[in-house]
Amino acid sequence: MPVQGLTKEEIAAATAAVVAAGGKSTDRNNRLPGETATEANARITAAYKAQPKPELTQEGKAAGAEIKFVRTEAGGVGTFKEIFPMGAAIPTTRTTEYGNVYDAQGNLVQGTGLKTGVPGTSTAQRTPDQIAAYNNAKATAQQFVDLYGGQLSDYFDAVTGKVTSPSKDVINKKFATPIAKKEVSRKPNSDGTFTVTYDDGSSEVIGTKRVVTDPPITDNSAANNAANAALQAQIDALKAAGLTAEAKRLEDKARFDAEIKAQAAASKLAYDTAAQDKADAIKVERVSAFETLKAEFEKYGLGSLVEDVKALVLNGTPKSQATLKLRATPEYKLRFAGNTQRLAEGKNLYDEGTYLALENDFRASFEAYGQKALLGNTRESAQSMFADFIGGDKSPTEIKDRIRLAVDEVSNRKDIRAEFQKFFPEITDSDLVSYFLKPKETLSALNAKVRVAQIGSAASAQGLNANLTTATDLEQLGLTEQQARTGYQRVATDLPTIEKLGDIDKTDIGQTTAENAYLKGLASEQRKIDQAAQRERNRFAQSSGMNKVSLTDAKAAGQY
Repeated sequence: MPVQGLTKEEIAAATAAVVAAGGKSTDRNNRLPGETATEANARITAAYKAQPKPELTQEGKAAGAEIKFVRTEAGGVGTFKEIFPMGAAIPTTRTTEYGNVYDAQGNLVQGTGLKTGVPGTSTAQRTPDQIAAYNNAKATAQQFVDLYGGQLSDYFDAVTGKVTSPSKDVINKKFATPIAKKEVSRKPNSDGTFTVTYDDGSSEVIGTKRVVTDPPITDNSAANNAANAALQAQIDALKAAGLTAEAKRLEDKARFDAEIKAQAAASKLAYDTAAQDKADAIKVERVSAFETLKAEFEKYGLGSLVEDVKALVLNGTPKSQATLKLRATPEYKLRFAGNTQRLAEGKNLYDEGTYLALENDFRASFEAYGQKALLGNTRESAQSMFADFIGGDKSPTEIKDRIRLAVDEVSNRKDIRAEFQKFFPEITDSDLVSYFLKPKETLSALNAKVRVAQIGSAASAQGLNANLTTATDLEQLGLTEQQARTGYQRVATDLPTIEKLGDIDKTDIGQTTAENAYLKGLASEQRKIDQAAQRERNRFAQSSGMNKVSLTDAKAAGQY
């Protein structure tokens, strides 16, 4: 499809502008009205290939090099380069007969790149700085086109890459018609744009919105200086042509551009300040996280451990992750040895706060019963004992009951303590409470031993001697201390008569018979006593020389 609405000259100018800017055919903005993608590619590619060819260097000629068109990008973009034969050595520098010097990559390092007196020649390849200056100058010229109309070639020399002052004819042609409206005021907006008001009452917003988070803007000072000089040349040319209003408008634009740059500098400062503020806030937050973690572990006596993860926390490692790392250390496992034991046995673990609360409860029970010395002289010795309790599932209530049992029911009762040590001679006064705290002994078993001692004490109080077997049997029958005292009081009262009856009757009845009858409630044992008494009464009844009421009277007094 043919290009619509443009002359050949205009098509050629537009194509030259694309090539000068390094444009691609794949960019839709580079297509002409009515032109297809295929047509645009053909047109722009042909323009790149129509660029002036550089001359061969003397070294290139000697090596048999050729000047060939090389594609450098998609969209038809390419340039002519000196191509050496395969395997040929490429010299560090190359020189043409016209004095142009190139490096090994073909970049111009000395000279103009032109053949003296030969039109249509060019440099083999511009350096990055030359390309930047070229593009900046072209952009400045395009601003003139946008402001005043005309062709890019009116303001820009595509061969030298410089902004040119338009001829007087161009100026008269473009600016002879007075401007329909004049700018009255220009006010900066908070987003970096400006609101311009004209003498006809209309207004418009111009400029580019400022984005604080944009990366810092870097200016090419040399290119800026060249652009400013070119702009001043335009202003001087307008003034020389008598177009004062247009010169003023161009000067206003220069001021506007300066203001935009100032806004950009302010944006950079705001960006840098915001970034620094954010970095400072993050640093404060991380320091706070470290201090919190350290204070927490100091409660456990492990504050020094936190220093090992300080760098991690300050560099952004989450507190939770640092805590996990600390929990894996041998020092932590030793400090919370109860949890280590629980883990080995497949039990649930306590968090640090609960673990410390259990230790405090244990300690309070020891202090309440005056047994603080059992915790040892160091913090670690107490922690070791508490770890055994926690690992063995001993609650503070159970430990308190064990201490109370040892202190109140045994140690503080001389009679019970004596019987306890008689029955269990391996337990001395010095380790009595410690024995009650051994996890291997259940609380119920300890209570049973105390009741055995209480039963033995009840017998001793009546001058009797209860052996461990009898006392244990009575405890297993559920005999309480008070029941034992009542029962042994009766045994002590009746035992002299029972023993006398046994002697007379030649039967084996005595303390054991009385214990079985009065304390165990065995009817068979009670019958033995009753039958012996009855036989004695019968004998008294048959003997005329004896007091027949002696046994009867004794029975009334509590004897048989």
